[in-house]
Amino acid sequence: MILFPVLRSGTIVKSSSNLRRPTALRVAENIYSDAPIFAGAIVGVFAEYGATHLPSASTEADIPSVRVWPTIVVDLPILRVSFQNSTFQARSCITVCVDDRQSKCWTRINSEDHECNSADLLRLFSTLEDIAEKINSRLIEIYQKSISKISKRPVKLSRDYDIVVRTISDDDDTVSKYFNSEFVPNSKSSISVKELSAIQSMVSLLDSPAAVKRAGQNPESKAEIGFSSLRQSIGENGELFSDVIEAIYRIRWNKRRAIFSGVGHEPRPNSVSVKSSASYIASANVAIEYGSLF
Repeated sequence: MILFPVLRSGTIVKSSSNLRRPTALRVAENIYSDAPIFAGAIVGVFAEYGATHLPSASTEADIPSVRVWPTIVVDLPILRVSFQNSTFQARSCITVCVDDRQSKCWTRINSEDHECNSADLLRLFSTLEDIAEKINSRLIEIYQKSISKISKRPVKLSRDYDIVVRTISDDDDTVSKYFNSEFVPNSKSSISVKELSAIQSMVSLLDSPAAVKRAGQNPESKAEIGFSSLRQSIGENGELFSDVIEAIYRIRWNKRRAIFSGVGHEPRPNSVSVKSSASYIASANVAIEYGSLF
């Protein structure tokens, strides 16, 4: 069985001019105040696919948040929906175009209780990608209106490129062993042929020709990379805890889109990730701008 599929979809946006920090902070405050409007748009997209909005798991999930350093990011409320006989969480965030930073809209959709076989997996990710892409488009439209309310000069937004991240979880330490053996200098970790084959099979499943074609524009380049990052999570009772996440991704890219397909450890149903997706953006930028990750 495939455990806890997670889809992240990011749209990086070009702006005709960026905002100075005081104006950008006011735009962020406006997004914060209009969080119910943004949340309503997200629920509306899910409803188009037959999903039902569920009550929040906690009062903290209903509250948006604003990060102001090093860039300005508004994290919208965490939403829960019943979809295809499972429960999913969805959270979007918007980065404001301040100074030399591009605007970005990220949407993460993760299952609370979903297990599926490989035959169903690509269909599920295909649907989630459709949903997330439509969510991002609608949120960018509302974000454009937020800027227009605050900025004295007109700012026009247009889509620059997209990042799609598909992740499934393993249920043992195989990914960690592979990560250490392949990506950690001087590591003495080793992995068996059987374990290596299992990891490659899981990554290849998400990176199949059908999946890549579905993601659009036939990305022509690929490379394999590893991520290690500190994730902070909020538990059922509001407690904050951290753990190191290790994941293996195969990335394909062209000038308009980067697609990450991989396997790693994702939050279990009793926690909600609040990790930034900056590492994906950085890797995709390198891939798209320079044609190589190395």
